[in-house]
Amino acid sequence: MAERNHEGAHPPSKRARHDTDESGEPDHTRSSSSHTKKRETVVVQALRRLGEQGKGSLQDNIERMADQIMAQLAEHHAEIVDALVDCAATKPDRTSVYSTLVGLINATAYDTGGEIVLQLSSRLQASLENCNFPESRSLIRFIADLGNASVLMPGSVVALLETLVAVCDEPGAPQARMDEYVGMTLEVLPWVGRDLCERATEPFDRLLSNMEDYIRRRSTGHVRYLTVFNIDAPEQVDALEITWAQVSGLQKREWKETAITRPYIFFDDVLVTSTQHDFPSVSIPPHGKENSVYPAPQVAFRLFGPADTPEDCTLPPSRSVERMIYEAKLRETIYSFSSNVALCASEIAESIYSMRRVPLNYVAVEVLLGDMLALPKSRAPTAFYHAVLAELVRTTAPFADALTLGMDHIFHRLDKMDVECAAAFSQWVGHFLNYYGFKFRWELWFDVVAVEPNMPQSIFVREALLAMVELSYLERVQKELPEQLTPFLPEAPEAHFKYETADAATRKVLLIEEICKAVRNKMLTLANVVPVVDSVTELRRVTEIGGAAVPLDDEDDDSDERIADQRLEVYFSCVLNVGSKTMTHLRIILQRQLPVLEHYVKTAESRGLILRVASAFWTKSPQMQRCAIGHLLRNKIIDPSTVVDWVFAPEQVDLFCRRFVWDILFDTLDYCGRCAAALDADAGAARVCQDSLLMALQHFSALLNERLVLPGEDQQEYRGWALASTGRFLQLCRRYCCTPFFQDALPTISAAILPDLHPVAASILRAVASI
Repeated sequence: MAERNHEGAHPPSKRARHDTDESGEPDHTRSSSSHTKKRETVVVQALRRLGEQGKGSLQDNIERMADQIMAQLAEHHAEIVDALVDCAATKPDRTSVYSTLVGLINATAYDTGGEIVLQLSSRLQASLENCNFPESRSLIRFIADLGNASVLMPGSVVALLETLVAVCDEPGAPQARMDEYVGMTLEVLPWVGRDLCERATEPFDRLLSNMEDYIRRRSTGHVRYLTVFNIDAPEQVDALEITWAQVSGLQKREWKETAITRPYIFFDDVLVTSTQHDFPSVSIPPHGKENSVYPAPQVAFRLFGPADTPEDCTLPPSRSVERMIYEAKLRETIYSFSSNVALCASEIAESIYSMRRVPLNYVAVEVLLGDMLALPKSRAPTAFYHAVLAELVRTTAPFADALTLGMDHIFHRLDKMDVECAAAFSQWVGHFLNYYGFKFRWELWFDVVAVEPNMPQSIFVREALLAMVELSYLERVQKELPEQLTPFLPEAPEAHFKYETADAATRKVLLIEEICKAVRNKMLTLANVVPVVDSVTELRRVTEIGGAAVPLDDEDDDSDERIADQRLEVYFSCVLNVGSKTMTHLRIILQRQLPVLEHYVKTAESRGLILRVASAFWTKSPQMQRCAIGHLLRNKIIDPSTVVDWVFAPEQVDLFCRRFVWDILFDTLDYCGRCAAALDADAGAARVCQDSLLMALQHFSALLNERLVLPGEDQQEYRGWALASTGRFLQLCRRYCCTPFFQDALPTISAAILPDLHPVAASILRAVASI
């Protein structure tokens, strides 16, 4: 494990680590303008901080806050109501704190309680209309918890939940829609199940029965295509299925759990006297609206088993509701503090230290790694997880110990790991070890020396070391790396300028230098570059070596097409050579040369040529290849079809086990999607987008048919290549086939390639299309 600098057994206080304003409010809340900040009253600022760890008990703080609100309600009524609704929507980690507060307000000011309920209804309706499902989940749980705080009638809460589950009866509703609404409902039951079971028995039983019917009939065929590990233990199960199992287990325990903080029980004598409200009806937006986009199904990520945790601190079973509640608390913390890495890590660390009897450090590792590796995409930007993990290792010793074990488990399961996830894991390890100065127990990787080069563990070590080199430099990594692992290091990232020569007297070198000089000219015009580049044709007949004609390359072809290709190749090689110092130099010189490139690059053949030139020039530096190709694509010097043809060209096939090839392809298809989104009224942009994916799938299909053998036949020769390539085909389908810009074209794409597709690849495409 990387060396770490722990700052004591407990993390320092939040005030010591994070800037605060005069009211003590943490800096993560400073997203609003200073003008808005000045208008926010002291009582509202205190309201937003309620539930943070500080002086006094939670009970006393809630009671004090309720008294403060009642004292200022007349003067700041609208601000207080708006702030309470906003806290309910954006602070899901404090659901019961704010529901208790609303309960106390309602007990004293019934009309204000009713106004809060109405605003909650409007906010929930807007969230559902906008498909803002994270906020909808927070609001629904808060609204349901108001039943526990004697604000809402139990029948009203059940009616809301029945409205959500009613989508299961809609004809033609996609499974993703039904999963989302049933999942929202299941997740609130640990908070309200006991109360509803006692006070609204009949409708609650009907609700549970309807959800059970849906769980039984829904398809789980997506699990094998969305799971990180293809293993039996620890189990990798559909997330909704395991949530149902957790809730069912709680029902058998008569809805008794020990993981939820319920501050309203301290105020039972006050709340029981309250007059309760009915919650206004909410309508579920119909499917088919323009923004009807639902989260993809998820598979629960499990990394640790019972034997991994200390005997006196047992990990809750995978199917226990306590596991569900702890995971939900951590995800809510991540959601609430996603704009502030340090504060997010601080909140997670405080949760770990405050729950000594629960190994929350192991749960936190599972949640953070699982969400980072989640398929079909991570829940938040991967850079956010990289930063939070590094910060937690720096400040929280128990977390660092659990992460060390988790990394070891993943490394030994790489042969059973999804190819896309393994690539993401190798990238994170490279970032992580770079952050900690490459201090690592390298002997854990020594066994990989005996593994075949294209097998998962070898690929992982090679790609992790490449990531370290790209973030640092080769000599720095070499200095820390044991000799046994040096064969996995990449080559020195040097440029390959094919026209360099030791004989500076030749006309060839003089002309190359003249072209480079013209390229360096910051006062670039077509008039002072094109004549120099056009003089490349003279090289076919110029000699200053032994009196014999020496062509610029080995091909003896003086056709106009060949001369034009030669001219472009020489010119663009000089451009790359001039910009070869850094990525910044490369971008600047390519940007400056756009007019000349546009002058010469006008055909599909010329676009393919400069892409091959860029690839050959930076053959030892995948990072610079990706930079150059991306810049040419964004400036429309090459088009997406050029990149797709290059990726699947015969000379690239043996590189399919390298990550950079797929990064370039996915960068290209992502760029297509962004262009189509920016020009959503432009049918041409969407068509280019769809055609690019179809071309990629067709090329990939042809390669798989050629190089994959049928089941039962010997495929030892291509074993590693086959594992990597089928995994990348799954990634390609999973990443794009269900996006809005490709869904309409999916039937056409499937019809075009399925009849001739290899059985393995065909099953992947059918399964992903059905998700």
